[in-house]
Amino acid sequence: MTTTEIQQQIDAAHAAGGGEVVLPAGTHRLDAALRLKPRVTLRGEGASTRLATQDKETNFIELHPGGDATAHDITIRALHLQGPDAGDDITVGVASDFDRGCGVIARKAPARIRIADVTIAEASGCGLLFLDRSADGVGRHIRIARCRIRQGRRPADAVAFSNYKDIYFFGAFFEDIEVVDTTCTFEPNAVSVFGNDSGIAFVMNGHEGAVRRAVLKGNVCSGHARHGIVTNYGKLVAFDVKARGNTCRDNRWVGLYVNTSIEQGENVVIEENVCEHNGYGGTSDPNAPDKTIRGGIVLAGCYNARISNNQCRHNGRPSPPFAGADATAQFAAGIRVRGRNLVLVGNKAEHNVGRGIEPWPEPFENVEIRNGGAGDGEEGDVSVRTTETPPPIGTPPPMEPPSPPDPPPKRKKKKSLFKRLFGWLFG
Repeated sequence: MTTTEIQQQIDAAHAAGGGEVVLPAGTHRLDAALRLKPRVTLRGEGASTRLATQDKETNFIELHPGGDATAHDITIRALHLQGPDAGDDITVGVASDFDRGCGVIARKAPARIRIADVTIAEASGCGLLFLDRSADGVGRHIRIARCRIRQGRRPADAVAFSNYKDIYFFGAFFEDIEVVDTTCTFEPNAVSVFGNDSGIAFVMNGHEGAVRRAVLKGNVCSGHARHGIVTNYGKLVAFDVKARGNTCRDNRWVGLYVNTSIEQGENVVIEENVCEHNGYGGTSDPNAPDKTIRGGIVLAGCYNARISNNQCRHNGRPSPPFAGADATAQFAAGIRVRGRNLVLVGNKAEHNVGRGIEPWPEPFENVEIRNGGAGDGEEGDVSVRTTETPPPIGTPPPMEPPSPPDPPPKRKKKKSLFKRLFGWLFG
């Protein structure tokens, strides 16, 4: 089917008050973006239904219908979106072009969006982009499940592509978001050794904002220029954000990075994640101001958070075929935290270049730590509850002077034979 034929079916379903457009198996080549409209479902037959383009600037699917309308009540299922062929140069533009060449882009307060069982391969922009540049726009009720985003090639200059993410939430407020069982991966090739900036990212657009009730569960994020999962850059407050059962590996800065307000962000749960081989590069300057943002899990400020039963190992050491560890790898801790009212329990932080569990100097208040594997290959439990900065994890407690030995018991003196005989006769 041509782009025009598919668009005509979408417009007809929207005009009828809603409906489903089914694309048959085969390759459908796009010469322009498909514009999905409210109450329309676009469904294929799985990997055998392909939307393909050779134009690295073209978005595959746009969810903003134009005018003042918003993107809402739209579903995309069971499709394969294929970018330019491997033989083409798909390194596109500069950072300001991150809203071009996307798999799916939604503008203006997207709501009730469902994307499931979709593969996005070799997209030259973001994989999924939810974008609202206004100061008060709210994206809410967004569900992403069982998607696969395989990144395209990138040039060696990661800075030029810092705005490209696999799944990108960019705006002031996001509420009720779920990303589950989705993979965001990159494999090194002859052109580049890392992919997009981050796998799953929440980023504020310069305004103060918040993310509320977000669930990130069972995702795999690997091979990114900075972070596997990040929430957030900018002036964000995180409420009820839960990251469970994710795997983040071989990301150059941090596997799982939560950066929120120390005074307001609360009820963050990070549990049962595996973060390994992260934090091995990003700059050759060991004095860079962001050099300590390296490692498996980084919680850079929060009030009320629980980090439990995570496995953080070999951070600071990339696994083959990734390479390029630099001077900042020395800061790659298993878990790095700061905040108030924090609980760290049951984590395994082992064989990291930096410390197993590294507290930032301040604030670090009312923190309880009970874990195994407190350093590079060390085993043991640590328990701290303090309003002071604790000693480095793994420091043995000060030894108390030994107590003096107990005096020996006094021996009872025996009576002489004469006294015993005298007592027997006259006693």
